[in-house]
Amino acid sequence: MQIISFMTDFGTKDNYVSQMKAVASEITDARLIDITHEITPHNIREGAYTLRGAAPYFPTGTVHVAVIDPGVGTERRGLLITTSKHILIGPDNGILMPTAHHLGNFIVYEIQNKKYMLDSISSTFHGRDIFTPIAAHITNGVVFEEIGPKIDDFVDLDFGNGEINKSTAKTQVIYIDRFGNIITNLQKETKVTVSTAIGSYIAIVLAAFFAGIEIGIGGAIPFNIIIPIMVFWHLLIGIGEAVISALIVYFIYRAKPEFIMTEEILGVE
Repeated sequence: MQIISFMTDFGTKDNYVSQMKAVASEITDARLIDITHEITPHNIREGAYTLRGAAPYFPTGTVHVAVIDPGVGTERRGLLITTSKHILIGPDNGILMPTAHHLGNFIVYEIQNKKYMLDSISSTFHGRDIFTPIAAHITNGVVFEEIGPKIDDFVDLDFGNGEINKSTAKTQVIYIDRFGNIITNLQKETKVTVSTAIGSYIAIVLAAFFAGIEIGIGGAIPFNIIIPIMVFWHLLIGIGEAVISALIVYFIYRAKPEFIMTEEILGVE
């Protein structure tokens, strides 16, 4: 069964979401699923993060309608984006782009064909009058080229990449969820690489410490001599060990991320 998902900043108190679903139901038999309607009003970055986090878990072929649209009624365009797995529909304000980049192999179309919109188009409710009917018609088999021309001058949105230096981290907070978890723009490969380096360094120094104890127990060299020698030299050797281990894990992650982790999460909790 075809699926259409909806994500908005409309809330659930008013009847806006039900109007969108009613329009979809008049056109298609697709299953309608809510991602959320509690995005902070007009917060495009929050909406972009939320869509990017949810979309990959939907079945291939799902059509996602995202409406956080402070520019509604202006000259801003509507977009239909095809990706390797899903279809994204919403305003040209960047909200769809992190998901498009994440899913990969995307093509962007500008929504122009009024044949697939409602007859009467409000200046303030394109979610109902444009985006939802377009999504419904797509689930019925309308080809993408019928919706409008391909474009490459869309509004992009990049969360950026945080940086970790020797003793500090420079990052941006993207989102704070209801449990207080802080989502940042530190990329997973950065966290995995740094964690590997730290773990490798600690492990080799501890191994040297316990090896010194073992040698001391044997009686060949006193504890007060062998332990400092072992620890000192492995504090230095450990730097190279940490760098090599981190680089190996980094390149494995870039080539085959599923070998490192199976869950796709942006940021940290």
